[in-house]
Amino acid sequence: MSLSEEDRLGRRMARQLDRGGLTPDQARRLASARQDALAHARRGAGHLGDLFRASWLPATRVAVSLALVAGVFLGGTTWQAERALERSGRLERALLVDDLPINAYLDEGFRAWLESQPRS
Repeated sequence: MSLSEEDRLGRRMARQLDRGGLTPDQARRLASARQDALAHARRGAGHLGDLFRASWLPATRVAVSLALVAGVFLGGTTWQAERALERSGRLERALLVDDLPINAYLDEGFRAWLESQPRS
C-alpha cells in the first residue's frame, strides 16, 4: 500500500515532534495553528448539517421529525382533495355540455331506462 505525499509528510512531522526538536518559533506557530483549527471547528458546529447530531436535544430531533411527517401527511391530503375536485369538475362539465337537461338525470324512469340499455 502506497502512502500519499500528505501521509509521508504527516509521519515525518510526527517523528520530529516525538524527538522534541522544535524551536520556540516552531512551537509558537504550531500552537497558533492548533488554536485556529479549534476556532474553525467551533464555528462550524452551528451548520444545518449538524441538525441530527447527538449533541442536539432529542426533543428537537423529534419535533423536526414530526414536522416532516405532518408536512407529508398534509401534502397528501391536499393532493387527494384536489384530485376529487378535478373528478367532480369533469362530471359537471360533462353534464353541462350534454344535450339532455339535468332534470332528465333526476327522473327515476329515465334512470331505469339507462340501466336497462346495453353499454357501448
